[in-house]
Amino acid sequence: MLVRQAAWTCTLLAQIVAVVALPAIRLSGLSPSSGLWEKGASIVNGGEWMVKQVNDNPALLPDYSLEILWQDGGCDSLVGQRALYANWFRKPYHLLNGSTVSGIKTVGLIGPDCSPTSLAQAALAYYVRMPMISASSTFPSLSDRSQYPGFWRTIVPDSRLVEAFVATVRSFGFNEVAVIAGAEIAASFLPKLLETVDKFDVELHGPSMFLGPTANGWLLRQDSAEEGAREIVEELVAVRPSPPRFVILLLKEGRSARAVLCAAFHRGLSSQITFMTFGWLAPLLWWRDLPPGYHCTEQDMEVAVNKTISTQAVQKRSDLGTRLSCSASATAADFFADMGDAVEEAASSADVVCTYAKMLHEIIYTHGNTLAELEDSSDDIYSQAQQILEATDFEGTQGRMQFLPGLPDPNGAVEIQQIQISNFNTQLQKTLLARYAAGAFSWLGVEMWLPDGKLAVASGPSLVNSTHFDFVATDPLLEFVTCNYSTTFDLTSNSCKPCPLEQIYNSTLDRCLCRPDVQQEGISACDCAPGMFMSLVHCVWESRRQSCYFSCAQCQPGEFTNSAGATTCSQCQAGSFADINGSSSCKTCHDQAFSSQGGAEACERCDGLFMRVNQAHSSCSLSGMLFAAVAGAGVLLGLSISEALTKFRLQRSEGLWSLSSEPHVVDNIETDDLQTVVTFPWHHGWKNRGRKSFPIIFAGTGHHILDSSRPFHAQVSGTRTLRLFERDGSVLPTSFQSSMGSATLPFGHALLHAGWPFPLIVQMPLMLVIAASLMLISEPHFDESAVALAITLFVVILQLTLKCKNRRHHRRRLDKAIEDFCKKLGHGDGSIAVDPGPGRAIMLKKLLGFVQHFADFTRDRNMYYVEPNIVRQLTAPYKTSLAEFLGASRLNWFVSHWWGNNFQDTMNALKQHAICGKTAEDWSGVSYWICTFSNNQHKLKEEIPGRLEDSSFFKALHSGFCDGVCMILDEHAEPLTRSWCLFEFLQTVQLSEKMKDFQGLVFCHTSGVLDYGTASVAVALGICKRLSNMRLEDASASSQSDKEMIDALVIDQLGSFANFDSKLRKEIIEAMDAAKLAYEREFQALAPAEANSGPGSSQESL
Repeated sequence: MLVRQAAWTCTLLAQIVAVVALPAIRLSGLSPSSGLWEKGASIVNGGEWMVKQVNDNPALLPDYSLEILWQDGGCDSLVGQRALYANWFRKPYHLLNGSTVSGIKTVGLIGPDCSPTSLAQAALAYYVRMPMISASSTFPSLSDRSQYPGFWRTIVPDSRLVEAFVATVRSFGFNEVAVIAGAEIAASFLPKLLETVDKFDVELHGPSMFLGPTANGWLLRQDSAEEGAREIVEELVAVRPSPPRFVILLLKEGRSARAVLCAAFHRGLSSQITFMTFGWLAPLLWWRDLPPGYHCTEQDMEVAVNKTISTQAVQKRSDLGTRLSCSASATAADFFADMGDAVEEAASSADVVCTYAKMLHEIIYTHGNTLAELEDSSDDIYSQAQQILEATDFEGTQGRMQFLPGLPDPNGAVEIQQIQISNFNTQLQKTLLARYAAGAFSWLGVEMWLPDGKLAVASGPSLVNSTHFDFVATDPLLEFVTCNYSTTFDLTSNSCKPCPLEQIYNSTLDRCLCRPDVQQEGISACDCAPGMFMSLVHCVWESRRQSCYFSCAQCQPGEFTNSAGATTCSQCQAGSFADINGSSSCKTCHDQAFSSQGGAEACERCDGLFMRVNQAHSSCSLSGMLFAAVAGAGVLLGLSISEALTKFRLQRSEGLWSLSSEPHVVDNIETDDLQTVVTFPWHHGWKNRGRKSFPIIFAGTGHHILDSSRPFHAQVSGTRTLRLFERDGSVLPTSFQSSMGSATLPFGHALLHAGWPFPLIVQMPLMLVIAASLMLISEPHFDESAVALAITLFVVILQLTLKCKNRRHHRRRLDKAIEDFCKKLGHGDGSIAVDPGPGRAIMLKKLLGFVQHFADFTRDRNMYYVEPNIVRQLTAPYKTSLAEFLGASRLNWFVSHWWGNNFQDTMNALKQHAICGKTAEDWSGVSYWICTFSNNQHKLKEEIPGRLEDSSFFKALHSGFCDGVCMILDEHAEPLTRSWCLFEFLQTVQLSEKMKDFQGLVFCHTSGVLDYGTASVAVALGICKRLSNMRLEDASASSQSDKEMIDALVIDQLGSFANFDSKLRKEIIEAMDAAKLAYEREFQALAPAEANSGPGSSQESL
């Protein structure tokens, strides 16, 4: 089951990663997979491990994917130079996996791998403005900023190892040292050596090396190592008054070191001189694979290498629990567990990648540079990168990563180690003695061996036998102590102590042994086995000699002896017990048992909910930590379960089950200024992560495009709002208006974009892992049934709370407005049903009340919004028309309109018509038949059956109660471009010919009625001009079959569309004539008033 779940999780993560593909930022990497020094695998593994952490950390480069193009540097300056020249000028990359890529730009270099390559390429990298950070180049000369201004490294340089050599010698109390340096590297190493010996006031032995006035010592050429080593050792033997106590070997390869140590062995210097070497120069190289006939055997080399002191950069931090800064969650312990034994250079390589990631984050997100600008690497970009690198400060795999002021070197520590072999023919073992950093030592308090047999220990008692510590400087070493005969050295007190009772010191074995029995009878203490003690029976004097008689007695329960020769038994400490006679050790109290006093024969049980023993099992008390752990586990489990229940749902579509996010209620969707904004009644809880947008699916909005199940792309613009656009980021081509429906995210994107402060894909497993960890911490000291009950109650209460919050906060504003409108009308059991036809009109005063109540929602919207969002929702409980819902009346006028007209303009036009009309004394009592409101939108197939004569339109128009038809026009006369409006116009023409009192077609506008002359002159002329040029046969319908049916009806009844157009023009002429007469009457009424308002009348009025 767990395997299947793990496989499912991996597949899901792979799909999510595939969906969220990001542009790549590439680094070039040189790693030695060939040549003399093959650390390539370690460098690549460490670097790739950190690349994964960077790409999984949303706080570093969330919009990009970091990649490294690894190539073979060969630890050879020519090989590395050819690779870099090819990359920077021709762009082919011959990768370690055997493939070749070209046309790719990189923004930085990891490497080169070895110091000679770095020396050769650092100047070129600076010239082409390519940042360069090495994980393994250690030559001291690379620290010279005047020669290598753009070089950086994350590994401690060899100059720091040289300083540690001299500092170690000085801490032992000596002020003289000799140096044997490799001729090939002397020029690079000696400047730092001379600076250090001068700093610590240490004198260099030996002849002049002609590399400076105080550069004394010996040069050793690699090509003549054996012969040169013998000559140098002979000169060391001749040093008077005695050979130097310490000799530093500044040698970079094993053959030369082996030659010096072998020559020193043959001349007997191995017992007089402590040699000091670089720690990365593996000791095994000094004797492994000896050439045939070599003048030292393997055992000779073991003697020669014993007690050698070495220095090595610290590449594994001691506080392994520290979270790495470039990772979202991994610690240093995770890194070293994944690396296994391949630690060297893997850690410094990982820190190189993190250094680059931190720099790229600053240069992109803080300085606002683009990837293209980074790849072009201008002087300005390069300068920014160098300034950011100078300020580097993060927690890395080796420790806190900072560069020394004015230097390219990290502020790292050095380990002081010694090879200590107690039994030959065994594996060589390095013993860690101390760490050195910033001019101070931190000694671990372990034995150090010197050639004369003296022992030295650190004076810091808190560090004795310590294996894990943070770096703190300790006091100087105590004086070396040599123990005399019959005494042994005690490491903890740095003193000599006598042997115990009945034991003597054996100098050969260097330990205390039982001495021969001097009693005439009885036993020796050494004969008493562990668990027994030597009990004195009696003593007698015989021949002037006292003879004592002893016997072995068993220790009582609660006591023990753990070694032979004990004279008394010791009590078991609190937290342990001994339940039998003759115990050689005490047993620790297990599980929920404790013993509060010493000498216990048995442990007591610590019972009770949330009662727990302490770590030493010496007391039993109420555990606040256990209570907190159980409560915390319950809370986190409840949160994770509730998160899954409230954020996701299982749905079935087309026979398939799938997961998606829980639908979010939509409050409003509106397109304004070419921007579509979705508003929710409460916080949607989504975040812009990874990619800048995410797919979103709508349902129930009443808009056929939004409800088409195709995903739109959204971007969070506020806690309650989203912006919609096409997948490519372009503006949506269609205007959307809705105040209902819901929105969901596909499952994979919901995991990524939902959740705070982390994505759900991280948050939910993290809560489960922490909860499980808390349970494991407290197990088995808790009552599982009580915890299960607490978790169940918590989940239930949390769910009820969330549901109440959903009901309170996830309610649409429109739903509240509809509820308030129903309360205002006093609707209870429903509406009075009315048959389709003339009886389903609405009085204008009721219509205006409806408009006023929903004015905040209708605003600049049209009937395409009003019908699904308001009309259909308002009448949904009763399945009636709006006219029946408001209280229907018999029609006075039929309204012909286009649903795309502004709704408020349509209502204002009807109000203008009612005021100007002569159909009723009270204009608010005029009843209008409007298809949107008079048709039952829930039963349109019944309202508009197959035959037009059976439709509600036809019944209303031909009822005999209709006074005329109000056609609502805008400046573009859009209704007459719609086929259904043509149908209504056709019916109007027929009714005008049949019915004498029928007033025909009246053109209405929000500014007034054209036929009554109340519309503005400009509007009237504009509409008439538009109508005069209109061809009715060009009208369209949402359904092509509707258009064809209406077109056929026009031709059948009028013969042609030309006749239909002439009918329209006749109506236009009549409307213009009526308007003209109205305007003339107003003008004539105004003219006499103007004539009587001249100067005379004004004077007369005075």
